[in-house]
Amino acid sequence: MPDMYVVREDGRYKLLGGPEDVGQRVLELLKHNEIAAAQWWLDKVAKELPGNSNGWMPAARTIWSGIAPQTRGPEAIRLAAAALIAAKSDSPESVRILEEAVPRAKTDLERFQIELALCEAFAHAKKWDRLFIHANRLKTSKTFADAGLFYAEEAAEATGDWKAAESAALEMTKADAKNWRLVAVARMRSHNPDGADEAIGKLKSHASDAELEELRAWNKIFRKKVDEESLAALQKPEEGLHGTAQFNFYLIALVNSILGKPDEALDGLKKAVGDADPATLDARAWVVYGNICRLYGFESTAAAIEARARTAKNESDQAKWALTTLP
Repeated sequence: MPDMYVVREDGRYKLLGGPEDVGQRVLELLKHNEIAAAQWWLDKVAKELPGNSNGWMPAARTIWSGIAPQTRGPEAIRLAAAALIAAKSDSPESVRILEEAVPRAKTDLERFQIELALCEAFAHAKKWDRLFIHANRLKTSKTFADAGLFYAEEAAEATGDWKAAESAALEMTKADAKNWRLVAVARMRSHNPDGADEAIGKLKSHASDAELEELRAWNKIFRKKVDEESLAALQKPEEGLHGTAQFNFYLIALVNSILGKPDEALDGLKKAVGDADPATLDARAWVVYGNICRLYGFESTAAAIEARARTAKNESDQAKWALTTLP
């Protein structure tokens, strides 16, 4: 169930709904100069927004993060409320508020926080051309570069315009070599595997060995040339947090299933899923499970599982890529 909020009005309780509804209420409070009430709602909602699975905080939370008076005034209230609304609903007014605020931003951090909010808005609204513009701006931020890369890839994935993504990413490599990752992805998706290998090589000193091997494995998957060498590289231990080895069990399971190893794929899938609720699993799990069913000869079950994969969550790039392997 999504978060829901309740407000008391005229002696009765009214259900507000999710954070976007709270954002609308905050804007109404601001119009009536009820600053303290607007601040109370943002303290209650924006600061409690969870981080997403991609590793960064939602824009509304980063905008409404300070306690100094200058970060709690009417302009900050308006921007945080607009970010709450735009991330979850198609609101021209909220997008206008955010776009008009970009040139008025007093610091680079503030400007990039607003750019992140615009990326969230255009991703939700599926306005891919505008998303790509703001994602490219966001990539120039050291704080939000990963978010910029993610949204640039999402826009390119949706439009299939990987040549434009490659061109933009090549330009961005002059400022930050981490952008070779997007170059590699763009070349993989535009069927330029040799160019992708070249880009992965240039990323070497800016990514972990595990990340590089994952990209190499995906490059082979897109070429339909995945092999035992890819599998061995993915299963090579690399020290992670607290001295524990970190493995991408979803990718290991997928490679095993592509290589025709259902038992090994099932073992990897179990490790990846653990005791997670099936409703929370993204497309990777269902793609691998469908492959396993097909390898065991359960064709009708495989077809049903693959249909479920297409409707499952696919927020991460690897979930989107897994979907491209479906028959």
